[in-house]
Amino acid sequence: MSLTPELGKMGRFEIGSKDLSYRIIVLAMEVHRKSGSGFLEKVYENALIKKIGGMKMKSYRKELWFEVPTRRAFINITPQVEECLRESGIKEGFVLCNAMQRTNPS
Repeated sequence: MSLTPELGKMGRFEIGSKDLSYRIIVLAMEVHRKSGSGFLEKVYENALIKKIGGMKMKSYRKELWFEVPTRRAFINITPQVEECLRESGIKEGFVLCNAMQRTNPS
């Protein structure tokens, strides 16, 4: 199924719609289609936040940094994500956690 035909219909959705995840996916696809490839992730992130704001949807962004003693580790970040949710004041929506890998060159 292609998401592209639905892009022109996005204005029909109500904020309380049960299709929230679908709307965000369509917006993300639209941002990527219009922007093209090759940009840093921050460019796409900023464009998506602008699109979400244009639909009268709230967004909140916070970076969480964790240091681990080994190359790989499992960290339960649920308490930190719950705190971010409280800080945001957003009551309806979903949380997107993007695990960026950063390595220390030393």
